Amino acid sequence: AVMLALSIHTWSQTKTSSAAKVRDWLGPNNIIGGTAPDPRSFSNMVVNGSQIFLFGGFSSAGNVNDLHKLELDRLAWTDLSPYMNGDQPAPRDSYGMVAVDGLLYVFGGYYGEACRNDLYSLDLTSLTWTLLSSRSRSFNNYNYNNFSSNNNNNNNRTSTNNGNSSNASSSGRTGGGGGGRGGSTSALVGGTFPWARRGMGMAAYGRSVVVYGGVDDQGKPMSDLYTLTLRTASATNKTFPWNGSSWTNA
Repeated sequence: AVMLALSIHTWSQTKTSSAAKVRDWLGPNNIIGGTAPDPRSFSNMVVNGSQIFLFGGFSSAGNVNDLHKLELDRLAWTDLSPYMNGDQPAPRDSYGMVAVDGLLYVFGGYYGEACRNDLYSLDLTSLTWTLLSSRSRSFNNYNYNNFSSNNNNNNNRTSTNNGNSSNASSSGRTGGGGGGRGGSTSALVGGTFPWARRGMGMAAYGRSVVVYGGVDDQGKPMSDLYTLTLRTASATNKTFPWNGSSWTNA
């Protein structure tokens, strides 16, 4: 793990000030506890409180789906993989990942020689994975020139919140069908699901998750924008805070 001690120093442009100095990075010798994850690429890290979580990526063994935690207060790694339960995502790289209200969300990425658009959540307290929508391969008829006006198939690629929409297409664009490891035929989120992709941008803002761009199986760049509005957990719905959440093609 390598990081810049931002609480002590900030970056400075050395060419414009003789007093400015480039500060040191904290290297592997500064990690005082635990075992660091194996070398990897095309993975993501997110911050939740004073902890950083690293999931999956591409290693010398191929795609992986392990989970590691870095505690910032003492710079110690913990491998959480043995403690995970539930419907775990398949090994993957180039996915999107954010943390919202103690839940980790993993979307899409590349595994099984194809891009995907499945969505998972991980409760960071119980380390329980939940498949929120099924995986799919990418469409061959994606409109790269004008994605926003490609609405002729919208009725066949939307889903009800319970994933039982009568218009659900076999293409995998919707949440129903396909399934993750468990072969699920339902979706816990609704709306118009993003196309399968890898290398996308993904960010969280309040109770919303935004996905932008990426590339498809042929490596073609995408420029569409989707928002996942997360349903706020109520007193009667604390166990399923994402149930009733919905994707929107912005």
